[in-house]
Amino acid sequence: MMNDILNETIMGAMEEDKRQHPKVYEEEVDLNCAINKSLGLSYTVKHYDKDGNLKSVQKGGNSLVRNFATLIGGLFRVGQDTVDSGIVDFRPGYPYDSGGATSIRYLGSAPAGWSNYGIVVGSDSTAVDPTDSSLGSKYTNGAGSGNLVISSQSHDAAPTVGASTITFSTERSFRNDYGSSQDVNEIGLMGGITYSTSSSSYLLFAHDIITTVSLGSGETIVVEYTFTVSESEGMTKNWGYMLWGLLFNETDSSTVKNTSNSFVSNRHYNSSDRYLAWFGADPGTDTGVGPVVGSDDTTMSMDDYNLGSELTTLDYGSYTKPTGSVASVSGSESSKSCSRVFTNNTGGNVTIKEVGLIISHYDSPGGGDEDILVFRKVLGSPVTLSDGDTYALTWKMKVTA
Repeated sequence: MMNDILNETIMGAMEEDKRQHPKVYEEEVDLNCAINKSLGLSYTVKHYDKDGNLKSVQKGGNSLVRNFATLIGGLFRVGQDTVDSGIVDFRPGYPYDSGGATSIRYLGSAPAGWSNYGIVVGSDSTAVDPTDSSLGSKYTNGAGSGNLVISSQSHDAAPTVGASTITFSTERSFRNDYGSSQDVNEIGLMGGITYSTSSSSYLLFAHDIITTVSLGSGETIVVEYTFTVSESEGMTKNWGYMLWGLLFNETDSSTVKNTSNSFVSNRHYNSSDRYLAWFGADPGTDTGVGPVVGSDDTTMSMDDYNLGSELTTLDYGSYTKPTGSVASVSGSESSKSCSRVFTNNTGGNVTIKEVGLIISHYDSPGGGDEDILVFRKVLGSPVTLSDGDTYALTWKMKVTA
């Protein structure tokens, strides 16, 4: 009897000590590898003579510049982000964030004769710098020297979905109507940011130096850019669909699955009263948005639309919004991080086996937010929280052009 009482006393003291000195576990997930490995941009350039016969084809890649890294980084932050060396305050924040960026003009459907956005070409052959904000010497529309006749731009009506990849392309043609040959040495992809109710700015997202194409009078060059999103490091298909929706989608095509396993509209908007936020309102202590944790260890699949089993019994601490601005980052990087602390106050043990990142996609004015899983990781070593223990989860994203 005395031993039983002693054991109970010792165990009680140990439990009290655990409550007074809870353990703190930390998990930092680096999205740098995931995003950089899963996203590729390549180009194909075709040269035709004046009779429409193909003269040459060249292919390449490694196109993205820092502005694109900042665009993606900005989508993971409510608040201000600086693009193009401070020229534009790109703020894809929660709807009605006045003064911030409200939309991105289509990269995939620029009209004929328009050289401010969409695919562009130029004559300069200076090596690409990740901080480039424009082509070295861009051709504008026309029939004179320094001009090419610029077609409207087309793009895939929907992405091509494979078992582990999503691809989507856009192309545009340029014809030389000048009486002499003109050289094309550079190509690029530009987008227009509407950052207030009445004004826009045009930003370079991709830039490539190609083997010189000498366009004779009446000859044409066709440039195609192809985005490829591949399975890598826990990125879901939703990530590819969201990117396609941001860059190309102009209709209410329902391609993204929300966390309730329902397809929802995935489009961007091109008017000043519509927004492309990927992190809507601050979720505060709400579950289901931002960094989340679960108890399922089923192998991750690109088709995942939610955690296997979210642990809603834990106390969700306040969500720390992604911080950091490209203005404070040198070279070609845009870096962001966000975090949340989870506390076990259940009175028993809770085991974390999976972590995820869920974004809040603003579907349409009046339509509300949709919660979209873009990343899921099964932990190599599960973490068991005793009563009073905390688990700090940080998502660190560094996009490199």
